[in-house]
Amino acid sequence: MIKLTMFETINEFLMKLEGISVQPHFEKISYRIGKTIVATYNESTFMFTVKLPLDDQESYSILYPNNVYPVPNNWGKLGWTHVDIEGFQETIILEIFYCSYREVAIKQKRLNKQ
Repeated sequence: MIKLTMFETINEFLMKLEGISVQPHFEKISYRIGKTIVATYNESTFMFTVKLPLDDQESYSILYPNNVYPVPNNWGKLGWTHVDIEGFQETIILEIFYCSYREVAIKQKRLNKQ
């Protein structure tokens, strides 16, 4: 039940962020700003995937290699990163999710100004 409790914490955190909506994305739950995905959650594996700036992806992957790692294909080279929430510190998890949110929100604001 620890994973479910952490999912609930993350879900609550994301839903409080400005502009976030929840939509299906294939067999996953996606958190979006407009049409752009901030994170997805795979209920069957209890894994999240987030979009991080490449520098942040590298830093988190080095610091937390058992919990944070690039998606193992070309999506990973674009910043898409798996986050295994089992046994991972809540404060670090929420920091990673905010980093993903900030990255997408900044891009959305730039697009809206054009």
